[in-house]
Parts: sequence; C-alpha cells; structure tokens
Amino acid sequence: MIDGEAQQLADDQRFVRGLYCGGTFAVEAALVLEPLLGAVSGNFHATGIRRLNDPRTSVGHTILDLGDETFTRGRPHPMIEPVMREEQILLAAADKSVGVIVMDFVLGHGAHPDP
Repeated sequence: MIDGEAQQLADDQRFVRGLYCGGTFAVEAALVLEPLLGAVSGNFHATGIRRLNDPRTSVGHTILDLGDETFTRGRPHPMIEPVMREEQILLAAADKSVGVIVMDFVLGHGAHPDP
C-alpha cells in the first residue's frame, strides 16, 4: 500500500512534515523517521535531530512541536485550539517539496472536541 501511494507522488515531493501538539510525540516521530529518511530537523533538542534556526521555517524533513512556546506565546495550545495547526497544514500543503504530512490527535477531556 505504501509503495502504491508513493508512486502517486511527483518526483519533487520527497519531504515529510510532522505537525505535533506536543514534544513527546514530535521527538519520537523524529527519532523513528531519521534512520529511515536521513536528516530530520525539529524545533526541539534530540540526539541526531538537527535543530531548526527558525521553527517557523521548515527545511527538508521537519517535525514540529506546535506546543512549543514559539507557537503558543499569546495563543492557546494546539491541543485545545487547532487553528494554529490548520495554518501549518496549509503551509506544508503549499510547499511543493512535501509529500507527506504526519500529525497526532489528542482526544478526550481537555482537548478540542473536533481536532
């Protein structure tokens, strides 16, 4: 199934963008993807993961912790207000080099009812 989906991508659609509500899953995703894809960047500290100079500018394979204060200062956390993640989805979708967008969804008490 993965091979079939990959064949539908254009040659220049080669990067993964991960948009996570919190740091734990963002770091885990980056650590899983790095040996499979090569260099991965993020807005967090993790062994083997390149730290982005500007978290608002993705480079290559990028995993973002959208719960980081860079994104939440003066705004609600993405777990309770998905507007910020919607903005990031649109940015990633507009980038012609992105082939896959990966996200987490937090459900339950304290989370947005329709993330």
